[in-house]
Amino acid sequence: MKFLLLKQLIVLTVTGMSITLGFSQEITQNIRGIVRDEASGMPLPGATVVIADSDPVIGEITSYDGSFKLKNIPIGRVDLMISFIGYEPKVVPNVRIGAAKEIVLGINLQESLVKMREDDLPVVIDKISDSWNDEKDGKVWEYGELIQYAQEKFVREDENAAIVRSNRYYNYSDPWHYDSEGYIDLGKQCAEEFIQLNSK
Repeated sequence: MKFLLLKQLIVLTVTGMSITLGFSQEITQNIRGIVRDEASGMPLPGATVVIADSDPVIGEITSYDGSFKLKNIPIGRVDLMISFIGYEPKVVPNVRIGAAKEIVLGINLQESLVKMREDDLPVVIDKISDSWNDEKDGKVWEYGELIQYAQEKFVREDENAAIVRSNRYYNYSDPWHYDSEGYIDLGKQCAEEFIQLNSK
């Protein structure tokens, strides 16, 4: 009898711990959608979609078909900030995140000719690097150091500019081009820098 009571007590304790652990895990949901040009309906690849006041920043760059997906967003209400060079920035306020289903949004941006003339557009630079794979003397870019200096100087003097330096460690498929892995990482690094600039 004592053994049976002890066994039941252990089962109840383990069950209680499981329930507690289950409730302690934060419930999240995803937000996905497509960003389009308001006039033409064409998708806008490269647009930035960021959750306002998120720390660390939660954001994505739209893919070739204008689509994006923000994953593991805590339930509640959030404001979405969408921006793209040459378009008016847009805020989608009070997006309600529930546990029941994924949020799907269609977002249209209005083109702005005025924005194209402003001098505060975010710029991300891929710092030039040399593969040192030239058949004659190894060095491929004759004026590489001069260009690198100019790139670094530009970023130091412009608060809306950032530079990606990770490419110096990439492998090359030929004397002039990174391999596929390098290009994929470069895209990720540029996107992260762009999101940081847009969140200022």
